[in-house]
Amino acid sequence: MDTQKLAQNVFQVGVTLTALAIAWWAWFYYQIAQGVGGRLMDALSCLYSTGGPCGFVSGFASLGGYTPYSPIIFWLGLATLGAGIVLRLSLKSGTSGPKQDSTQRCPFCAESIRTDATVCKNCGKDLPDETVILPENVKCPNCKTFLYSEWSRETRPALFLSRVFLAV
Repeated sequence: MDTQKLAQNVFQVGVTLTALAIAWWAWFYYQIAQGVGGRLMDALSCLYSTGGPCGFVSGFASLGGYTPYSPIIFWLGLATLGAGIVLRLSLKSGTSGPKQDSTQRCPFCAESIRTDATVCKNCGKDLPDETVILPENVKCPNCKTFLYSEWSRETRPALFLSRVFLAV
C-alpha cells in the first residue's frame, strides 16, 4: 500500500471512530438525561472523561446491565484522526516543490532560477523547452568566460566546438 492511501485510510478510520464515540456518548447520556430531567449538554465533559459524576453514572449503568459509554474510543479516534492529518500534511510538504539547491542559470540574463521555471523571474522571458541551460560555473576553456547557452540542443554542440577549437 502506498503512503498516500495509508494516510487517507488512517484519516478515515480516525473520523469514523470519533463519530462513533460521539454517537455512543449522545445515545447513552441522552437516555440518562431523559430519565433525570436534565439536558444532554450537561454531560459534555463525559465525552472525554470518566471522572466525577460521569464515573458514577457509568458505574450505575454497569450495575443495571447496560454497557456504559467509555471515552477511550473517543481518544483513540482523535489520536488516529491526528495521525492521519499529520501523515497527509507530511506528504503534501514533501512533494510541494523543488529542493532548495535545484536552481540553474537563466540563458538570457544569467540570474539564478528554479529548474522547473517556465518564465524567468528576473528578466521575464519565456524559457523554451529546447533551450539548454548550463550550470553556474561552466567556463570556456579558451577565453575563460562563463558560458550561458541560448542554443538549441541540435545546434549547441557544433557552435560550442567551433568556439573552442576554431576560436570563433
